This record gives sequence, C-alpha cells and structure tokens, in this order.
Amino acid sequence: MHSKAGAVRSAFQAIGSDRLLLITDSMRAKGMPDGDYDLGGQTVRVHGEKATLEDGTLAGSVLRMNDAVRLMRTFTDASWEDVAKMTSWNQAKALNISDRKGNVAAGFDADVVLFGQDVLQETWCAGQLRFEEGSK
Repeated sequence: MHSKAGAVRSAFQAIGSDRLLLITDSMRAKGMPDGDYDLGGQTVRVHGEKATLEDGTLAGSVLRMNDAVRLMRTFTDASWEDVAKMTSWNQAKALNISDRKGNVAAGFDADVVLFGQDVLQETWCAGQLRFEEGSK
C-alpha cells in the first residue's frame, strides 16, 4: 500500500464516499509469495506488502482489493454503503457504464462481492459463483 492512514482518512473526510474511488494499482505479483517477478522487462522484488525495483525504488503495488477495503474501513470507519460506492458505483459512473454496473438492481449485471467481518467470502460474476472463501 502506498498511502498512509492519515492521508486516506483526510481524503475520505475531504472528498467523501460519493466522489472517492478506491482502487489498487496492483501488478501481476499480487497474491504471490515473496520473490522476484517481471514487470515490463524489469525485475521487481516482492517482500511482504512491498514491491520494489532492484535499486529499492517503489515499483507498484501488490495490494489486493479486499485488503484495500479492510484498510479503508479501519482507517476511516467507512460504512459498507460507503465502501460499495467507492469500489463499484463511482467507478461505474466514471466509466459511463452505470446503466448496467455498480448497483444491485433489476437489469444490472449480477456482479457481486460478499464480505463478512472484513473478509472476502464470495465473488459472483455474471450471476455465477467465481470465488468462495476456503476454496482454491
């Protein structure tokens, strides 16, 4: 994660969930064990939550979206409604696809992520279960 708790809290307070977009700029090594990976022909070393070039320069992120959600809620006390706006509705509006994405309603694509106690439990895409906690 590139952002500090105070910066995230300040952005949330200043911008609010109606305009803030929660994203991750994760590289391919996201979710992989510590080690060396390729990023556009450059070697990137992943150690813990940090991805750096050989000279120590920050190379990108290995932050998973479910961790971003957990951190946002921890840093800001954002509600689940706030999180839904910041992770789907606001993006759908920005991409001009809010007529079919970013909302759980009749006529919208059945793309849903279910959380419980800040833990990702299920992911549904086009109405089909694609991930279930505990399964590989």
